[in-house]
Amino acid sequence: MSWENKEHKYSFEDKPIQGLHLLDGDMLAKAINAPYVKGQKFPVVEFPSGTECEIWEGRRSPIIHIYGEMDLALHDTRDEAFEIANHAAEECGYFARKVGDSGIEVWGNDDDEHYLVTYDNDQKLMVDVAQNKAEKQENPPLPAYQYLTDKIRANLPPLYANEKKGAEAIAQVKYFDPSSNTTWYASEGSPVDEDGLYNTDKEKTDFVFFGLTSGVDVELGYFSLSELTRTNWRRMISSLPTKISFKFVCCSNALSAAGTMTLGPKSPPIASKAIVISTT
Repeated sequence: MSWENKEHKYSFEDKPIQGLHLLDGDMLAKAINAPYVKGQKFPVVEFPSGTECEIWEGRRSPIIHIYGEMDLALHDTRDEAFEIANHAAEECGYFARKVGDSGIEVWGNDDDEHYLVTYDNDQKLMVDVAQNKAEKQENPPLPAYQYLTDKIRANLPPLYANEKKGAEAIAQVKYFDPSSNTTWYASEGSPVDEDGLYNTDKEKTDFVFFGLTSGVDVELGYFSLSELTRTNWRRMISSLPTKISFKFVCCSNALSAAGTMTLGPKSPPIASKAIVISTT
C-alpha cells in the first residue's frame, strides 16, 4: 500500500485496532526533507513487541505486511493464517512452521526476515509480531518430509522406470535454490540404503532422484534428498507438473542430449548458455 492523501478514508481507520496509527506525511516531509509525502498519510500497526508493520486493506480482513510476500490477515486463527504463510513459503523459498498452539515462525531470504507471529485463536486476531534479532541467525530446521511429500513420492516413478524414455521423461517435481540459481528437475526416484542401493532388503536411509540439474553446469544425473536438505535450507519446491513443455538441448563435455520435459506452471526459463529453450 502506498501513501494516500489525508482525505482518503481507509476501511479499517475507525476500527479498534491496537497499535494502529497513521504516519503524518507533513511531519515526515519536514524531518527528512521529503516533500513528496506532504498532505499524505500511511497506516502502520505497532505490536506489543515494538515491531511496526504496514497494514493494508483486504477483502475480508486488514492485511499485515511482514516482509516480502509474507502478508497475513489481521483477523484469522493461527491455523488459517498458517495455510497462507505456508503457501507464501512454498512459492517464494521462505520457511514457515507452527509454534505451540498460537504461533507461526516465518523466515525470509534475508537475515532480518525472521519473525514470530502470534494469534489469539478465540478472538481470531493477530496479537503480536516479534522480530528475531539474534546477532547470528541460525538456519531453520527444514525436515526432509517437506521436500518429499506423500504427493511427490506417489507421482515419482521408481529409479530406472523411465530408462527407455530417455530425455522424453517427464519431470515430476522441481527444486529451486534462489540463493544459487540452481534448479533440480526430478523425473524418478527411490529410497536407498546406506550404500546407496535401492533394490536390497536393508533399511532405507535416503532417497535418490534422477533428473536434470541446471546451475553453473547442466547435466543429467543423480542427486539425493540428503544433498538437498544439507546444502541450503532455502529450497522452493514446485507444484506437480502441468502440460507446459519446453524443449531443451544440453551440451557439455560429458553430455549431449535433447528432449522435452514437462515443468511446473511457474517454472522459470532455464538460464544457461548450454541450453536452448523453445515452447512446443
